[in-house]
Parts: sequence; structure tokens; C-alpha cells
Amino acid sequence: MLRLVLTHHYEHFEQLMNLQTSDGETPLITAVMNSSIECLNTLLCSGGVEIELKDDREMTAENHA
Repeated sequence: MLRLVLTHHYEHFEQLMNLQTSDGETPLITAVMNSSIECLNTLLCSGGVEIELKDDREMTAENHA
């Protein structure tokens, strides 16, 4: 699904990849929490992902790893 968005809606991808849920989770945090290596690679290789964003528990994606 992530690759589909990246391929067909790249102009919106930058806005979406750092979007936070009501709990403050980002796509990167969600990918880490679900151990989704493919999503992690896609997000990190696309550029523009803010790796230091924190969720409501003040945890970054690295903290969740």
C-alpha cells in the first residue's frame, strides 16, 4: 500500500509520511512497532521522514525499536 501511494500520489507523500495520529504515531513509528522492514525501507529511502518526531508517550521510532 505504501508503495502504491508513493508511486501514484508522490506529490502528497511528503505531507502524509510525517502525519501523526491522535496518539502521535507516525507511519515510521507504526512501521517499527509492526516490524515492517519493507515499510521502514520505503519510508527511510524516500527521504523527508522526520525520524525525531515523538508520539504522545514522548517516544521516537528509535525508542520503539
